[in-house]
Amino acid sequence: LMFPLLLISLLLLISHAISAQLAVQGQRSPIPVGVRWIKEIADFREDGIYNEPIEDDTFVSRAGYRVGAHSLLVVGFGSEIVQGHPVEFWIVQNSHGVRWRYHGYAKFNVTIRCGGGDIPLING
Repeated sequence: LMFPLLLISLLLLISHAISAQLAVQGQRSPIPVGVRWIKEIADFREDGIYNEPIEDDTFVSRAGYRVGAHSLLVVGFGSEIVQGHPVEFWIVQNSHGVRWRYHGYAKFNVTIRCGGGDIPLING
């Protein structure tokens, strides 16, 4: 006998044109997103908001495999004043644990495009 562990009542695809704030605030749970996983993001350690890749170098794991894609969870939204201008950001959680960025979380500028495509939203 098999019993479902999770019942998904609604699955939506949200294009990048819709504000991250609306996407996050309109849901009851974190939003899974896919990003192009490059070394610069993997090594991101500085304080502040991650804006755009400086180099488009595909992350290569220690085993020598090209990873190229990674999943993060958007768990919140915020805004900060940076150099006199408001900057909106997603608060993202990484599955790599507390050693990545700030205890496993980082701020990504809402205008960043780290992979393209749509954002799947699961409301269940």
